[in-house]
Amino acid sequence: MSCGCEKTAPVACGCLKITIGNCVANFDVCSHNGREVQWVDLAEFLPRVRLVARGVPDDVALEFINAAGVRFARTTGVLKRRAVVDIQAEVQDYFVQAGEHEQIYRMDTVQQCGNVQWQFQPPDKIWLEKMPCADVPRGLLFEYTALPVQAACAVDKLLFDYYQDGIVAGALAELLLMRQYDFADPQMAVVYEQKYKLAVNAAMIDLAKGFDNRQMFIAGKSKRI
Repeated sequence: MSCGCEKTAPVACGCLKITIGNCVANFDVCSHNGREVQWVDLAEFLPRVRLVARGVPDDVALEFINAAGVRFARTTGVLKRRAVVDIQAEVQDYFVQAGEHEQIYRMDTVQQCGNVQWQFQPPDKIWLEKMPCADVPRGLLFEYTALPVQAACAVDKLLFDYYQDGIVAGALAELLLMRQYDFADPQMAVVYEQKYKLAVNAAMIDLAKGFDNRQMFIAGKSKRI
């Protein structure tokens, strides 16, 4: 029986790894109806945070930006991923790992190809209920929701391009409560928390509409993409 190493498919986006034993399974991955995942350095969020939280150390700002990004992604569920996996004969266990920048928050849906029945066994195992007798190309399709990892250095570019306002607002809503800094302003923290919630609502509208390729709803305004 082949372990499948000779069929390894490199995945450019780096957001997922599926292994069989010590080998990488053959699979395709995408997100948001085929949008290839791209990454942006978390430091790209810094300039707008510094404008308000003047003098904040970069390491502190980045910690709060990352926390806001994790919170935003968890609340909205916008970081959708889809993988299509080649099933291999006589292999029942498939282990799913996110890339270095993300973690798997939850498994969402599955489409069974070739009458394949499976279960997800947290935190990372897909188990086929019946031992496959033969290879099934593209036999397993699953969708999951991702989150940035704690202390991430980069995030999905989607968060920066379309939800930067919300993540910056979420970071400032917490930073402005830190009374040890001169920029502390609890009243403005409340304002930024409201801005964050507006961005969350907008993102959830995007998700409900299936991320229409023609436009996305950004903080109450339509934005062409």
